[in-house]
Order: sequence, then structure tokens, then C-alpha cells
Amino acid sequence: MARHCYPFFPIGEPPRLVAAWLMLAITALGLSALFAVVLVVGRTPYLARLLPLFDGFHRALVLHVTLAAFVWFLAFAAALWNAVCTGARTPRWAGFGLGVAGIAAIALSPLAGDGGAVLSNYLPMLDNTVFFAGLVSFGTGIVLTATSMLAAARPWILPVDGAGALRVGIVLAAVPVLAAGVSWSWSLLTLPAVLPAATYFDLISWGAGHVLQFAHVLLMMVAWLALAAACGIGVPLAPRAVATLFAVSAAPALAAPVIHALYPVATSEFRFAFTALMSYGSWIVAGPLGVLLLARLLACRGTAQTEPGLRATLALSIILFLAGCAIGTAIRGETTLVPAHYHGTIGAVTVAYMAFAARLLPQLGYTSNAFHLMRWPLIYGAGLVLMVLGLAWSGSHSLPRKTGWAQASGDIEVLVAMGLAGAGGVLAVVAGALFTLFAWRAVWRRKRVAPRRDTRLRALAVTLAVVASGGIALAWVGEELSRPAAHATSAPDPIRQEILQRFQQGVIMLHAKQHEHAMTAFHRVLELDPAMPEAHVNMGFALIGMQRHGAARDFFESAIALRKQQVNAYYGLAVALDELHDRPGAIGAMRTFVHLSKPDDPYQRKAQAALWEWEAAREQTGAAAGKAR
Repeated sequence: MARHCYPFFPIGEPPRLVAAWLMLAITALGLSALFAVVLVVGRTPYLARLLPLFDGFHRALVLHVTLAAFVWFLAFAAALWNAVCTGARTPRWAGFGLGVAGIAAIALSPLAGDGGAVLSNYLPMLDNTVFFAGLVSFGTGIVLTATSMLAAARPWILPVDGAGALRVGIVLAAVPVLAAGVSWSWSLLTLPAVLPAATYFDLISWGAGHVLQFAHVLLMMVAWLALAAACGIGVPLAPRAVATLFAVSAAPALAAPVIHALYPVATSEFRFAFTALMSYGSWIVAGPLGVLLLARLLACRGTAQTEPGLRATLALSIILFLAGCAIGTAIRGETTLVPAHYHGTIGAVTVAYMAFAARLLPQLGYTSNAFHLMRWPLIYGAGLVLMVLGLAWSGSHSLPRKTGWAQASGDIEVLVAMGLAGAGGVLAVVAGALFTLFAWRAVWRRKRVAPRRDTRLRALAVTLAVVASGGIALAWVGEELSRPAAHATSAPDPIRQEILQRFQQGVIMLHAKQHEHAMTAFHRVLELDPAMPEAHVNMGFALIGMQRHGAARDFFESAIALRKQQVNAYYGLAVALDELHDRPGAIGAMRTFVHLSKPDDPYQRKAQAALWEWEAAREQTGAAAGKAR
């Protein structure tokens, strides 16, 4: 069978714009590493006591996630889009100017005021105007770059050789990004602005956050194939087949407007539709391709390669992605299995991008020592493997996510697991920071001098015009946009206020037997406070009402792990285990409930009756078995 290589194509003019976006992306990665220091300290046993940084854990989490999983990825995508496009320089330089302004605003936003952390999914926020304006500015720059590229590049007429197939993948990655922009705007315009800040920001970013993953996975596959070609490894896929697979990978993002048209943003159907879209659509091409490339890497051991550690780096990226997908199937509740899942999948993208960036710098005219640059993605990937293992291990013990190491409750296995995750985090943070340092060193040591037409003044004018227009637009809708923040700051503790409000809503829905709506409310409570055992218990009862007894069992067990004296969790666990045909386990859980509950508990009589019935049935079964002998 013929094997094909997919080398990355020569970059045309203007290479300065490609380099500008590339270094902006690497700078965002470096800044995210600085904020990750706080997270590593906060999650590492005993280390958190040495430095008074844990109070800033949630703010650091917001800035780290925003820079590492939003800015770094999209800025790198913008660099690749500029690499396939040679026209429309002015709007693309303007997009870069907006991107720089956005990153600066995001990084400096903690200095603009208190700006409490809003831990919304996919795109956590700091609740202040500077942070929000920075996101809008950066996002506008990305959309401007993507639309300018699409106007000049048509993937269906590109020559489909090895390099042409990679061009197709890069161009098609703009489709999920623009679909995400449509989803975010649609949510922003249709969602009532009277919601609490945490709920509001979570809902407006839910659809966009899910759709963006298709762009990241698609460009990760482009990087995989280019890195495999650099290793001298071919794959048994023809260029047209690869281009078709790229199209299949991007196609699910087109469902975003359909989901918006079918379901209102605030409904559980809306959330489930986007979750299912990503769960079933994001890996269908990348997973098999990763397995194929991993097999080819193993089959071609011992042959020459260009850069030291390149094959190992590529293998680590693939392994992280496959492990992240596998861990995702084991998630039950809001435990550290969730960050283990997304650190695996997102870390796979980051490792691939870092190695790809090290390959791109020489093509852009900047000297780089292959060993110095390529070893940091390898070390970064090794650190992430340790982190994912540690988070998955602690998640198997029901440790809540979005918390520090103190939640380990003295469990030695959890402490060891979190220590492993902390060590991996330190390794990854150091590698990310040093990769940024060496990349900038390569740029400063040799600046490219090539004749070019200076379009910076026009780009500056366009940037200022867009910024001014955006300011006018924000001022026009400012009253609507500011309502969530005003509502949140009217109370002394807005997050606690929302937790209580959503918890009460869930309880009301549970008593009204509206189990799906109750589950949605308790899901939000657990996002804001994953260590709240009462929310785990009520989520379990909601799942029992929906006949999902296996998932209910997991939530009751999580509640008991968080608080041994959570009495009603034992009752719910007994009911769930009985439905799962685990009668001995049900009897044990119900006996614990009877022992711990007060004599006047309204469920005491039901528990005693259930125990009598279960034990009588067990005795009858034993007697029948004895007669049969």
C-alpha cells in the first residue's frame, strides 16, 4: 500500500504577519504558565501552605484557562490562516492589532478592580469591564482574520497534493471558529440579561465553547501530519482522502445554528445537544488518525529523524488525546476526572502546536536551535501525562474539581495522586515558560529583513476605526450587557447567592417531580460548588426519578465521600443499589441510614420496612436454595 507524506508548505508573503501571530500565541502560552503557578501551588499538598496564594486560586484559574485554552489556540490558528493567504493584508494586520489589544486587556484586567472570578464552562470570566472588552477585542481580531482568509482562499480549488491537503485543513478550521462566533452572538442577543453573572456567562459561552473544539482538533491533526512528515513517516492515506477527512471533521460545527434554532439557550435540551455534538463528533476522525500515526511511529523505530525528540513529542500528543477521550467516558459527577479529561485533550493540542511552532520559526527566517526548542514540548507533554494520571487517580476517589488540595480530607491515596498531578503541573509550567523564552530568543537573535510593502499605517487606521465602532456598539448595548454584573454585585456574595437560588429551584423541581429540570439546577450548583454534598445527594434523587440508577449511585457515593455523616445519601444509595440488583449493598446502606438518622426522621419507617422486606426476601431465597440442594 502506498504511503504519503504531508510536509508543511513554504510560507508566502507576508511572513512577518505569520510570525507576529505566532509570537503572540507563544506569549499567551507563556503568560498562562505564569498564572498556572498559582494553580499548581493551590493543588499541591502542603506546598499551598508555604505561599499565601490560594486566595487568588480562582482568578488565576480564569486567566490561565482563558490564555491557554482560548487565546493561545486561536492566535496559533490565526498564524496558520495567514500562512495560507497572501491577499487582504490591511484587514489582517488590523485583526492582529485587535488581538494584541485584547490580550493586553485580558492580562491586565485584575488591576482594573476586584473582578470576582466567574467559573463558567469553557470560557471563565473575571467580572469586570476590562476583561470583557479584551475578550471582545481579541475575538473580533480572530473573526476579521478568518473572514479575510476565507475571502482569499477556497479549499475546494486548492491542489490536493500533500501540502495542499494541509492547506485544506487549515482553511476549513475557520468554519468552526466562525460558527462559534455565531453561537456566542446568538446567545448574547437572545438570553435575558437579568440572570446572575455566573449563569449568564456560562450560557452565552456554552455553545461557542463546544463548537470551538472542532477547530482545535482539526488543526491538531494538521500538526500531527506535518510532524509525521518531518519524522519521515508516511501514512496509507491519499491526499484527497485526508482532505475529505478534514471536511468530515469540520462538518459537525455547522449544526450549531440548527441547535440554536431548535432550542432556547437556557434549556437543558440546548446544553445536551451541544454536549452530544462534541462527544460524538469531535473524535471520529482524530481518534483513528491518532491510532494510525502511533502505529506508524512504532513500526518505523530506528530510522533517522530531523529534530531530537520529535517522534516522542508526536507520540505524547497522540497518547494524551486518546487518554483524554478515554477518561471522558468514565466521568461521573464533578470530580477531578473532568480536568483530567480536558487536560488530556487540550494538552494534546498544545503539545502538537508547540512542536509545530518550533518547526515554523526557521521557515519564517528565524534561527532556532532544534534541541533547545524541541525538548520543551517533550518535557511539557511528559508533565501533562503525570498531571492527567494524578487527576484521574484522585478523581477515582471522588475528589471535587475546581478546589485546592485541602479537599483531600486526609486520604493518603488522594494526597499522593494530587502530589503526582502537582509535580506534573510544575514540569509543564516550567517547560511552557522556557519554550516561550527560547522562542523569543530565536526571534531577537535574527530578525528577518525582506523587502515588503509597509501597510502598518493603514492597518492602524482600520484597527482604530474598528475599536471606535466597537466602543460605540458597546456603549449602545452597555446597559443590557452590564445587567448581569450589576445583579451579581448587589449582594455581598454573588456566587453564594446563585448557589442558594439554584439549589432552592432544584429542590422545588424535585418535589414537583420535574426531575430533568431539577438535574439541570443541581448541575449548575455543582459547577459553582463541587464540594457541596447536599447537591450531590439531590442530584442522585433527581437521577433516580429519571430511572438512571447507575449515575445516581455515583452521586450518592460522592456525597458520602465528601461527608461521612450525610445521612440521606445512604438512603438514596440503598434505593439505587436495590434497583441495580445489588441487594447486599442496599441492605448495608439502609442499615447505615437507620443507624445514623434520628428517631423522628420521616424516612425511618420506610427504611425499616424496606430492610424487613429485603431481609425476608433474602432468607426466602436462602431457604429455597437449601431445599434445592
